[in-house]
Amino acid sequence: MIIAFIFLFSLFVIKKGYFSKLLENNISVFLRQFAFSIFLTHQFIRTLWMYYVCKAHSQWVIAHPVENLVLFFIVVILFGVFTYYFVEKPSFKYLKKKFLR
Repeated sequence: MIIAFIFLFSLFVIKKGYFSKLLENNISVFLRQFAFSIFLTHQFIRTLWMYYVCKAHSQWVIAHPVENLVLFFIVVILFGVFTYYFVEKPSFKYLKKKFLR
């Protein structure tokens, strides 16, 4: 497993192979700036999603698993973008102004 990771990582660093080309498309480059916000908020969204959408007693049950998964990813990405613009970016600007004078 470690050898495979080292091999894939080295291909990614030298920008060779399918994996490297897959991550260099426009969507991946666009989502890269929101990655930290998505990482911080995805567990919160997952908990809410499991409670409100995936429970049998919920009114919002989505029966088809593919739709459930696609909608979940869309909601996570949108909430991550929202968090980036309205929490992370203003916080960074404020902290930069406060501590780097």
